[in-house]
Amino acid sequence: MSGRTIKTGAVAAISTPQTLVDRLLTSGMADALAPSELLSARRLARFGYLGLFVVVAYFTPLFEQYPPLQWLGIAGLLIVFFDAVICARRRWREIRETMGTDEQEPN
Repeated sequence: MSGRTIKTGAVAAISTPQTLVDRLLTSGMADALAPSELLSARRLARFGYLGLFVVVAYFTPLFEQYPPLQWLGIAGLLIVFFDAVICARRRWREIRETMGTDEQEPN
């Protein structure tokens, strides 16, 4: 292969075009399907919110003292869940387009 390889951390960016299968085999699935910076920030925010909710729910009496705050936290969990589903569907759509399949998306 005549392309240059630029290493940034654990992710290697190859300047020559490769197929998805080659990228999966040479650099691992996480590197080949690496999300954009915005998606990484969203994923980090989701994990942070989930962690904060667990800490507040199990280690503080805050939800017992203020029940509306508990319902607000549960509403936040639903938002995090639906955001994760939307991101997963978008990611699978990108993967299918990269692989070149013409299958219809399930409803």
